[in-house]
Amino acid sequence: ELSLHAIAQKLGVNASYLSQQFNREVGKSLPEYIATCRVAEAKKLLRSSAGLPVGQVAAAVGFSDVNYFAKVFKKHTGQTRTGFRAGQ
Repeated sequence: ELSLHAIAQKLGVNASYLSQQFNREVGKSLPEYIATCRVAEAKKLLRSSAGLPVGQVAAAVGFSDVNYFAKVFKKHTGQTRTGFRAGQ
């Protein structure tokens, strides 16, 4: 699992402390950074694997809910997944 709490636990630090430090260093929250990385990977998969169903793309990059993936993808790219794929 890739989450603030899971990472904090692995590092042996408090989640609030990790969140503050990460935000200070990177300029965005850890969950937002993770989402950005997941969307970037999803874009690669959507470009390279035209036949791969969107649900599989979502699962491959760590989203268990396809609708949530759609919302996050649109927030980060300004496009729907279908529109992004069609624009290639």
